[in-house]
Amino acid sequence: MIKNKIKEIIEKSIKELQEEGVFPEFEIPKIKIENTPKEILEDYSSNIAMSIVKDVKKGPLEIASLINEKFEKDSLSDFGKISSKVEKPGFINFSAPNDYLRDKVKTILKEKEKYGSLDVGKGKKVQVEFISANPTGPLTVGNARGGPFGDVLANVFKKAGFKTEKAYYVNDYGKQILALGHSVLRDDEAVYKGGYIDDLGEDINEKDPFKAGEKAAKKILEMIKKTVKDMGIEYDEWFSEKK
Repeated sequence: MIKNKIKEIIEKSIKELQEEGVFPEFEIPKIKIENTPKEILEDYSSNIAMSIVKDVKKGPLEIASLINEKFEKDSLSDFGKISSKVEKPGFINFSAPNDYLRDKVKTILKEKEKYGSLDVGKGKKVQVEFISANPTGPLTVGNARGGPFGDVLANVFKKAGFKTEKAYYVNDYGKQILALGHSVLRDDEAVYKGGYIDDLGEDINEKDPFKAGEKAAKKILEMIKKTVKDMGIEYDEWFSEKK
């Protein structure tokens, strides 16, 4: 990967400057290579010069220039010639070789959705269980964060070659279902409140609180499934505690 190659050349450049006595000896920190914003012509950028100001005891712009001089001498890689440029206050920006970019586009067009897939998880199974909110009320704003987070995590595992299963654990048995039933019946042991409880109370004709809770939970689960679908999430399994 071209980012890793840039890291290697930067590290080599710093070590050479240390050997020549231009930079003092210090432990080189982790080198970060970021994609540049759209308004910048170059493809990648590093703030390494600003990260080692205290160690080198020079200005970030001077440090970046010294590293860049070494980088330019060793910038021919397996990907082709990597061009570099120093920008204030001390960034070093890099441009990928045109041949590399053209070949990458060809690869993407050929592999399509398979592009970027890995085989590190080949032969391994992983289950990602997420949201799993109790069926005692509608999903919350917090679930709107956790849902996509879990979905993306599962997709990353799948892209890495794992046999991935997305699961929602439905806690549809126990005290919370009984409490839901009491709430629907609006008796002295009611716990949950809200417009959805009022609507369920009108729809469910059941005197036994646990049975009322089971029927209510089933209806709420359908509400949850609709919300999940609206978020664009598809589960492989809805696992019922009751079953």
